[in-house]
Amino acid sequence: MLLWVLSFTILVSSDNSVPIYKYSIINTYKHSSKDYTQGLEYLSNDILIQSAGEYGRSRLQKLNFPSMSIIKEYKLDPSFFAEGITILNNKIYQLTWLEKKMFVYSTDLVLLDVIIIKNPILQGWGICNDGIFLYISDGSSFIYKMDPNSYKILSSIKVHQGTKYIVSINELEWVNGEIWANIYYSKYFIRINPDNGNILAWVNLTGLEANEDAFWYGGYVLNGIAVYDQKIFVTGKCWEHLYEIELVYYQNITDVPKY
Repeated sequence: MLLWVLSFTILVSSDNSVPIYKYSIINTYKHSSKDYTQGLEYLSNDILIQSAGEYGRSRLQKLNFPSMSIIKEYKLDPSFFAEGITILNNKIYQLTWLEKKMFVYSTDLVLLDVIIIKNPILQGWGICNDGIFLYISDGSSFIYKMDPNSYKILSSIKVHQGTKYIVSINELEWVNGEIWANIYYSKYFIRINPDNGNILAWVNLTGLEANEDAFWYGGYVLNGIAVYDQKIFVTGKCWEHLYEIELVYYQNITDVPKY
């Protein structure tokens, strides 16, 4: 429990510096290298929901944990490129990339509705929720707050550290009042204040997957954060493993790291 508290509590510095965390691997599980992971969520302690992308291969999966065997799968039309997912009020919300459509499913992967995503959201990248509202990233530095009933945009934040804005905000996860976000083509994820977009911490996951540089060259980058029962799980696009990790404090910085 102490490690959990240290990992999830941000120590505020008097000099406005921001902490960087590294990681310790707790457990390693298999993950299909055929799955271009775009979103990852826990439905229960033994069921994961995964969104896998790419045109012609996009799908939504219900997976047994820890075996990662497929319980059920919903394949999208080849014209759609699946992106991030979140689960709110027993509904699964799945974004698509350029098509500006959001699919709504039951937790048994029955398609319930298709929502048109309107401007100012330009593309579908990542999505999470705070138990009431949806939060959506579009590959820019913006995260948009959406009403899940009317699907209207209520507000937005711009992700930043000091005066520097961070673009390519990707997969999102709501964790203890923070938004945790992958950054496309980065080996870091960031912890964000959802009220103002301020970066609370950086997490450096360099070296997590074997042959990491070759994976990066092929576009198989870090993507997918799921937190359940005080455990943190991360993976990447077509990675061979899913990792349970703990965050380990490293140092504080006053400028944006080379991410």
